[in-house]
Amino acid sequence: MATVSKTLKTTVVMILMLASIATGAQGFAPGGTGACGGETRGPVQLRGTVVCAKCTLDEVRQAQPHAHDLYELTHRQGRVVLKVT
Repeated sequence: MATVSKTLKTTVVMILMLASIATGAQGFAPGGTGACGGETRGPVQLRGTVVCAKCTLDEVRQAQPHAHDLYELTHRQGRVVLKVT
């Protein structure tokens, strides 16, 4: 009976020690990324020129191979290729 009591006490102490080690805190700075899809992010503002509407980024890169900073924005109504300045 003494060994069962000693084993039980040792187990309880080990569980408490492990629980205290695993405890932590997590915080988010303003503008950082959140845990659930980035809900703490601020708005993104892009400035640029629309190069092409209803075309793909690959099509614009083939037509203008020296153009840089090109981004394709898609929406359910269509897509545009934007040159960001």
